[in-house]
Amino acid sequence: MQQLSSMENTVLGICAGLVEIGMAQPLLYWKNAVQQKLPWTINPRYLYRGLAANAINFSVLCGIQFFGTGVIQQMIVGKDSLDRRLTHTETIAASFGGGVISGFICGPLELVVVQQQVCSI
Repeated sequence: MQQLSSMENTVLGICAGLVEIGMAQPLLYWKNAVQQKLPWTINPRYLYRGLAANAINFSVLCGIQFFGTGVIQQMIVGKDSLDRRLTHTETIAASFGGGVISGFICGPLELVVVQQQVCSI
């Protein structure tokens, strides 16, 4: 990630988020159904309800995380030494930092989603 541009990291994160939410959507539906005491189903019409909104939310989250992680990795190695490989500790620190950056943006978005779910019950 440290050798990719900020835009490339962001696009990679968005694509990863779209793939992940496509696979995780049924699990999210079942989790929410249990929390809201709704009946369990395997009907795809219900499992994939809200997929577009979830895909937008999750792809933005992953895009921000990949962007932030890439920027932090570049800051660690510096602009002139992009060929240097990060240590495991540096990789973990950069990933943690990318998650922290995304938290400031996506935390309030998640709060809105939860509040809308509560209001619709």
